[in-house]
Amino acid sequence: MMEELLKYCTEHEKVSCYGAGLYGRNTAMFLLNKGIDVDGFIVSEADRYTAVLGKSVRSIVDARESISGQGIIVCVGINSFNDVSLKLNEYGIRDFFR
Repeated sequence: MMEELLKYCTEHEKVSCYGAGLYGRNTAMFLLNKGIDVDGFIVSEADRYTAVLGKSVRSIVDARESISGQGIIVCVGINSFNDVSLKLNEYGIRDFFR
């Protein structure tokens, strides 16, 4: 799975993590250690964090236009994945890594 993630990232000029909690931070640190810069973090509601690991945290509503064409890595627990998938599809974002 890690090789697939790295391949996905190299196919995109920019990548962002959807999720700024433990999964998002761990994924971003993994990517940074592999030399891949994470553009920032996307969350459903941006009231909890403003920055994580020095990167901005934006709500999907605020970020939806600027992330067009970007690689999105979904970094949430299994219980939240379906909600996040639906939210991304709602905003027309279908290119994301699960």
